[in-house]
Amino acid sequence: AVDRGSSVLHQRLLNASDGMTQFSAVLPSNCKPISIKSMFVDFKQRYDATLIATATEEGADTLKLNPSLDSMVREGSTIYYIAKNRIHHIDWEAFGV
Repeated sequence: AVDRGSSVLHQRLLNASDGMTQFSAVLPSNCKPISIKSMFVDFKQRYDATLIATATEEGADTLKLNPSLDSMVREGSTIYYIAKNRIHHIDWEAFGV
């Protein structure tokens, strides 16, 4: 965080009681692979949420910040997103998974 305002941005993302914050969700088992591009656009349109990172089932060592739009996520992967509230009921079928 080297640019002006970055520390304020990070503080707000980490403050769960004030505005937007970061959440995660795990793709259900037996789902088809889905592109980051499709998920990014659909998350924004459906939930006004922004996808920011992914990780595979293997854990935090596989974390990819700002994954490329042509990369894929698969069952068991964790997605990280920014939203005003946690999305409790993600309609995975609507994403084609």
